[in-house]
Amino acid sequence: MSIYTSEKTLSYVYRLDNPITGEFYFGYRKANKIPSHLDLPNYKTSAPKVTNTFEVFEWKILAEFYDGDDAYDHEQLTIYENWDNPLLLNKSCFYGKGKFNRNNTSPSIETRLKVSKSMLGIKNTEQHNKNISISNTGKTRTPEQNKRNSNDRKGKTASDETKEKMSNSHKGTPKSEQHRLNMCKPKPRIECPYCNKIGANGLMKRYHFDNCKLKNIGEPISDFI
Repeated sequence: MSIYTSEKTLSYVYRLDNPITGEFYFGYRKANKIPSHLDLPNYKTSAPKVTNTFEVFEWKILAEFYDGDDAYDHEQLTIYENWDNPLLLNKSCFYGKGKFNRNNTSPSIETRLKVSKSMLGIKNTEQHNKNISISNTGKTRTPEQNKRNSNDRKGKTASDETKEKMSNSHKGTPKSEQHRLNMCKPKPRIECPYCNKIGANGLMKRYHFDNCKLKNIGEPISDFI
């Protein structure tokens, strides 16, 4: 789970992953009355397709925002960027309005900068990870929950359609022994001096540093934190 530093009640964007089928779902919430990492497990989303099987999904908080509209924009942008993935479950949750209208143009640079600025300064901390661990200590599923989860999974396998989607999404991926060895090697992680994003060496050099969208906006990074 990705946990954020603030204990304040902030609007947030989250992601759910089904480890069995590989399907995933994005959502946002601004009506929460408690911090995101405590709210989401009880909220269980408003989407019927995932609410009833929420326990099957692995969840993470992707970002927190002071403004609910910024959270909505970020959710829609994230859906937009993953639209062509056949395992995305948000096909009915993308509203295609205004700057995110897939029939018109892609999100503007101003919109992307706004979302990026909103996220600056919100990072994981050891203490917050400890907080979530403490909040979950002693929690166990009831026998009824275990039985229901067991019954839900009995004899359940991915459908041919789901298998085909998963296969198509991985086509072209090399399967050589060298590739497997490379995947096991630890990947160097570096930090962009302009937006403070940390990521893999190759992608960071491609999209950040001299290519960072915040490089030439004319404002020091400290103004956004």
